[in-house]
Amino acid sequence: MSTLPRVLVLLATHNGGPWLGQQLDSLAAQRDVNLRVLVSDDCSTDGTLAALEQWCAEQPAELVSSGRRFGSAAANFFHLLSLVPDHPCDFVALADQDDVWHPDKLCRAVEAIRARGVDAISTNVVAFWPDGREQLIRKDQPPGPWNHLFESAGPGCTYVLRWTPAQLLAGEIRAKAAQLPAIGFHDWLIQAWVRSRGYSWWTDPWPSLRYRQHGGNVFGSRSGWQMWHKRWQMVRDGWYREQVLHIARFCDAQSLPCIVRLQRLSAIDRLVLALQAGHMRRVLVDRVGVALSFLAGARR
Repeated sequence: MSTLPRVLVLLATHNGGPWLGQQLDSLAAQRDVNLRVLVSDDCSTDGTLAALEQWCAEQPAELVSSGRRFGSAAANFFHLLSLVPDHPCDFVALADQDDVWHPDKLCRAVEAIRARGVDAISTNVVAFWPDGREQLIRKDQPPGPWNHLFESAGPGCTYVLRWTPAQLLAGEIRAKAAQLPAIGFHDWLIQAWVRSRGYSWWTDPWPSLRYRQHGGNVFGSRSGWQMWHKRWQMVRDGWYREQVLHIARFCDAQSLPCIVRLQRLSAIDRLVLALQAGHMRRVLVDRVGVALSFLAGARR
């Protein structure tokens, strides 16, 4: 019997034909783990489904598509996470369809979790573009006391969780399914829930994968003026505030002073929240942007 750590990888796909092959190859090449892959395809209309069916027939993998349209990566991942208790393992990891994992991504994550005694980790990534450009995307800045409610730990494709928090999260996802359609990002919610429940999280500065950038990215890296403008609009239009409140509700964190102030949002609340922006975001420019949004009167 194998003594290697059992890692369940949750892979969400939708029309990933141009990139899926490289990702599947990188999953199959993972070292020193007992790997099982659970795949949910969101009604792909290209060759994705056929490629998955062939790959799953050759690998320790299972295609669990329900035949219904999820409509977003977040909804697809929530579906996958709800299935975790049916697949006992030691660790749970998430995978996007278009990245390329380093062969020791999972075994290094397992080693780090065990050595540091933490419950979950994420990592930095190297973004890459079709024209050959590459850029290190850092996510290992020191976290603040509330930042898990105000931002993701980084791309969900870097996340690896111990079985126990993953199993408990799956239970809450099933129990609170009615709240999930309002939540736009699964990776943001996962870290928020893990830390809100008192589990520990660490971000490895080592980039565990190559993070593909293309026109179909849900969010992608933070490069470029257009992306910054998009993010600012999401804050100014009230979308960001609503996401924080939805996530806090799911995590039963509504009583935190910062969330109470964000809900009420009086003039004094805006000032206090702006002064506390350092507790909400890891990166200085993000802290400034959030603070300015409060002071400028971000729309409800």
